Amino acid sequence: MRLSLNIYFKYILQLSPNYATLLAGFIKLEYDTMQLTQFTDYGLRCLMYLAARPDTQASVKEIADYYAISRNHLVKVVHRLAQLGYIESTKGKGGGIRIAPHAHDLRLGDLVATLEPHMFLVECFDASSNTCRITGSCRLKHHLAEAAGDFIQSLNRYRLADTL
Repeated sequence: MRLSLNIYFKYILQLSPNYATLLAGFIKLEYDTMQLTQFTDYGLRCLMYLAARPDTQASVKEIADYYAISRNHLVKVVHRLAQLGYIESTKGKGGGIRIAPHAHDLRLGDLVATLEPHMFLVECFDASSNTCRITGSCRLKHHLAEAAGDFIQSLNRYRLADTL
């Protein structure tokens, strides 16, 4: 799932022209997109697939084939979704996965925040690998953190059921 920087800037511009100016003026990104991890992308796809078929069980292979994505990676995603209680998993012959009854009401922002625990927009958001020399005096990071929080809040206006 890719979020174009242009869309992100437009979103931030709605919040505050000052944020957009700060972002455009001070951040030089190597790529032209802000991107959620593949793990989060696959998690959202899996939940949407299962939510669209609430009365049927599916297999990981079926979902991987449907989206033409890595089955091996999807297995890890499905395991995490089951741990979180978002899906129900049955092993053995006749087994499979299905959406949990309450999952239709999950808010998208909460889903993204749970599946994407490290939304590091800039280097200084990750204290373990930060080498930025101005971290101590930089005020930009606070604005970016606020914008990231607003992004999650914006997604929280929608539930998984709204994606169907």
